[in-house]
Amino acid sequence: MGTCRGTIERAANGPPAADDAPRIAVVSLHTSPLDQPGSGDSGGMNVFIRAAAERLSAGGLHVDVFTRTRDERRPEVEELGNGSRLINVQAGPSAPVPKDELPRFLPEFLGGVLRRARAEGSDYDLVHTHYWLSGWVGRSAREIWGVPLVASFHTLGKVKNYSLSRGERPEPPDRLSGEELVIADADRLVAATPVEAAQLVGLYRAEPDR
Repeated sequence: MGTCRGTIERAANGPPAADDAPRIAVVSLHTSPLDQPGSGDSGGMNVFIRAAAERLSAGGLHVDVFTRTRDERRPEVEELGNGSRLINVQAGPSAPVPKDELPRFLPEFLGGVLRRARAEGSDYDLVHTHYWLSGWVGRSAREIWGVPLVASFHTLGKVKNYSLSRGERPEPPDRLSGEELVIADADRLVAATPVEAAQLVGLYRAEPDR
């Protein structure tokens, strides 16, 4: 956790020397920050991730956002802003896939992230994941790289299940167990609102000091 705090503090202190700049791997598996909000699974999360990546890069950090490619015509690496990059990883078909079918592609996506990092000789100082699918990948990458894990969820399966309309299908058990594992293991949890923070603590037994 000290490494996590130190990375954030260095960003707040302004751009460091290029060879000392911390590197952050942001994982957004099921939706790309370059997607048009309102199309497919894209929405506020896309806007949030892109803005956060650009702000961190402006503070002097190296930020790579990893997403699953859904269009074979897109280049493997795209610029986001302020030097942050989007890395398109092949996992499954280069086409949209329903979220409930994505878990079977998680190991392949993880392998693509690790291969890309090795090919570039990138040593990441922190992993920040968005949504539980990305959390599964980040949890494994964190163990391999030996770095802190920061997790954001944006929506929570248990919350959705408590507010189902009649006839609406509940969230799958894989999602609920996946969220619990990531929440238990993350060094830091980022909640967008005090309500979400209370849900993480009350429904998932997250430690408030994280």
